[in-house]
Amino acid sequence: MRRRFPALVLLIALFPLTLPAAEIEDEVERLQQANEHYFQQDCEPAVELWRELSNEGSAHAQSILGTMYYTGTCVEQDLERARNLLWAAASQGHGRAYANLATMHYTGTGVPLDLAEAARLYREAAERDVPSAQGALATLYMEGKGVEADPEQGIAWATRAAENGHAASQFMLGRYLFHGQGVAADPAMAAVWFRRAGEQGHAQAQYYLGMQYALSRGVDEDLIEAWA
Repeated sequence: MRRRFPALVLLIALFPLTLPAAEIEDEVERLQQANEHYFQQDCEPAVELWRELSNEGSAHAQSILGTMYYTGTCVEQDLERARNLLWAAASQGHGRAYANLATMHYTGTGVPLDLAEAARLYREAAERDVPSAQGALATLYMEGKGVEADPEQGIAWATRAAENGHAASQFMLGRYLFHGQGVAADPAMAAVWFRRAGEQGHAQAQYYLGMQYALSRGVDEDLIEAWA
């Protein structure tokens, strides 16, 4: 069953048009046109443009189209096509394609469940500065899934993702600091990350920060802030 726009914000957020200078002007223009159609909820011309660009070897278009087939957004879900397109993009070094392939292996969606392969692919994406992949890799190191448990690596990747503005990783890092998990407990610094995540609308971070204000843990007691 085709789903049209359930992932509109997420999909566009995953694929900003940050193209290398070497990319030809025509590709940039057509990618922009496709995005404009997509924002207007006009699937057919958007998909057609992405498909044309994908066939011409555009890693950006391959990654976008692969994700659309993965999620069933604007097209019928086709996990084999999704995998092939994402691999085509990843083979050109596209970080977000690596991240989506990693998630497929982590969940066993369209490919065999393989945590070691997921960790490898998340690392490829993380090293290309994809914040969501950095956060995912941090979790794998903290939990010892697909890799040997290594809290130092986990905290390092969580910090990198948090500094890149990834709200879920900001909350995760705050929680590690609050509980002293893999790092010395530091409620004051935990509050900093809870606040940053909370400012992006992360509900759990807002709750933790409120409890810190209520209990005076790492912040001065402030019941107004606690229940704001």
